[in-house]
This record gives sequence, structure tokens and C-alpha cells, in this order.
Amino acid sequence: HVVLTYLLVVLGASVAGGRTFGFLMAWATFLSINFFFQPPYDTLAVGKPLDLAALFAFLATSLTATELLARAHAEAAEAGRRADEVTRLSHLGSETLNAGTPEQALGSIARVIRDELRVDSCAVDRVADAEPREVAHAGAWPPAVAARTMTLPLSAHGEAVGRLGLFDATEIGRDRF
Repeated sequence: HVVLTYLLVVLGASVAGGRTFGFLMAWATFLSINFFFQPPYDTLAVGKPLDLAALFAFLATSLTATELLARAHAEAAEAGRRADEVTRLSHLGSETLNAGTPEQALGSIARVIRDELRVDSCAVDRVADAEPREVAHAGAWPPAVAARTMTLPLSAHGEAVGRLGLFDATEIGRDRF
């Protein structure tokens, strides 16, 4: 019965502290069971081969349970990130579909990008005859003070069709994407 309690301790440690802490607790409980509950008591020696097999079965079970719990936690976190991405994409799609003209659709896209990335302003330029022409923008325009500017090319079927400009008074980093 004590072994099952120790298994719960290992699982609790895995939930609270993650995979590494769970593995550490698996080994600590393995040694604790051996020291306190296996004859000869108060030593790390094992008196019977069957007791040794039971100890290693406990260790294998606790390590496996810790790994499976860590994987399930990682998969749940990934599912949450994907759900968030789907929500943002559906918002972008609904804003685009509610626009009456292509220019209004691009304006909606620029607003959604500005809001999602939390930048001061966003602009979409169309490349026509090698001369960029502003099609849509969202935010303060022209940007009052853009400490950082990021320009990303837009292409369709391998051809440059425009560019997306992000302007912010604070630093724009890749971590915002």
C-alpha cells in the first residue's frame, strides 16, 4: 500500500514540477522504498530477488507515468496554442469577408494585424511597376515616431505583389509573431 502512495507522490511531483522533478522523485521514492520498506531494513541492500524485481517494476511504472503525464501536458499546451491561432485566423477571415471592396478588406487585414501584434500602425503596399503604392493602413498614419520598422514582402505564386509594413514606437521583435 505504501508503494501506491509513493506512486501518487511521484505523479503529484510530475504535475507540480514537470518531467525533471517527476523523474527525480521517482528515483527518490525508489530509494526510499528500498531503504525503509524492504528487508534488510535501513540499508540499500535487497534480500530477495523478487523484492528487487518489485522495486524495478515500481521504478519503471513511476518513470513511465511521469513521461506520459509530461507528454499529455505538452500536447494540451500545443492544442491551446493551435486553438488560439484558429481563433485569430477566423477573426481575420470574418473581418475580410465583411469588407465591401478589396481595399476595405486590406484595411481590415491591416487593422487585425496591428491589433494582434500590438504595434502602433500597419500598412499594406502594392507593388506595381516596381513602385510601391499604399493600399491600406491601420493606426496613426503616417507613423508619428517609429522607433522600429519591419517590412515583410508579400508574394503570390512566386511573384512579389506587395509588402507589409509594421511600425511601432517600441522595439518590434520576432517574439510578437
